[in-house]
Amino acid sequence: MLRSPLKDQEERDEVAANVAFLLRPADGPRVLARVAALLTPYYTGDVPNGVRMIEAEDWAEALDGLPEWAITKACRWWKGDENVNRRKKPFEGDIVARAKFEMGALRVAGWAVERFDDGLRPKQPEHAREAPSPEDVAHRRAFAESVIKGKFPSMRAAE
Repeated sequence: MLRSPLKDQEERDEVAANVAFLLRPADGPRVLARVAALLTPYYTGDVPNGVRMIEAEDWAEALDGLPEWAITKACRWWKGDENVNRRKKPFEGDIVARAKFEMGALRVAGWAVERFDDGLRPKQPEHAREAPSPEDVAHRRAFAESVIKGKFPSMRAAE
């Protein structure tokens, strides 16, 4: 859909509404629950609770404003087989970077809306040309034949 400019106001509004919906920031407690689930395999028991609270604040700050679906996908990707670093404990920036990657299509959709708003529209098909009349076809054929024979009618008229 976004390989070409948005075709009309209706399509623009639909894309803009979908982008806005998908970019809604996540709810703070759900984000922290997702982070806790992500970090559970890397848990070390001898860290004081106060330090855990500071870590949670850092995660909340880093992920603030990101949509829940992107955070979820980023966390699942981190633990998945495609991530060669999955055995290492992730840092906030690792998950933020992947969440932004997951949101790439939304950036493209947003740019399409911006281009539409700036006036970029798909090219309208040119008006269909009328078919030449039989007289025009005969005239063109005669001209082409004279050119092929090396006789240029327009040049003779000038002589």
